[in-house]
Amino acid sequence: MLPQSYYCIYSDGGASCLLFCFDTAI
Repeated sequence: MLPQSYYCIYSDGGASCLLFCFDTAI
């Protein structure tokens, strides 16, 4: 399984993706 942060950047790289990454990280 890849880290959420990596998935966030690998997914699209948009603002929404960044927010999702932060939401899942915390």
